[in-house]
Amino acid sequence: MWIVKIALQRSYTFIVLAIIIVLLGGYAIAKTATDIFPNIKIPVAAVIWRYTGLLPEEMANRIVLFSERIAQTTVNDVEHTESQSVNGTAVVKYFFQPDVDPDLSFAQITTVSQTQLFFAPPGTPPPFVLAHLEVATAETIALQAQLSRVNILNRYMNASVLLVKALGGGWHIDGLGQIPTSAGATAALDVAVVR
Repeated sequence: MWIVKIALQRSYTFIVLAIIIVLLGGYAIAKTATDIFPNIKIPVAAVIWRYTGLLPEEMANRIVLFSERIAQTTVNDVEHTESQSVNGTAVVKYFFQPDVDPDLSFAQITTVSQTQLFFAPPGTPPPFVLAHLEVATAETIALQAQLSRVNILNRYMNASVLLVKALGGGWHIDGLGQIPTSAGATAALDVAVVR
């Protein structure tokens, strides 16, 4: 209650105080940095190799191994490399020293990758060279492509079962066993076809 009495007795003081607060607030807003989340340059480049039909082991031995070795010896400031291979796709990540010039390093990685095409299996397409922020997007796209291939294979298998049933055959689920799937559920396996 005492502040209300002071505000009523000295109204000009509170009006001036309110104007000062507004002016200082405007000054603070004008001087505040507008970029709350700055662009963090993480010195990582990823090279995505694609070759349809190669198993992960073949991708690792025929493409990834040479890519990692060549880059370690010819590209400046490579700290370490990591790679992951799946059917027909390999992602090689190059981690650079913190004080590296990213543009120069990406240019060197691109050049080395293009040179490696001479030693890759015939018909290997040029790789994609991406900066760190694009790596997660590229890996997501690669996994979505693999998922779509699995979905196509699933549809093909379902169509084959329907074709066998339409031709008069049938499937018996006699308990050949339960196969655990990746989601933890079980699927029945049956190989007996009735004519």
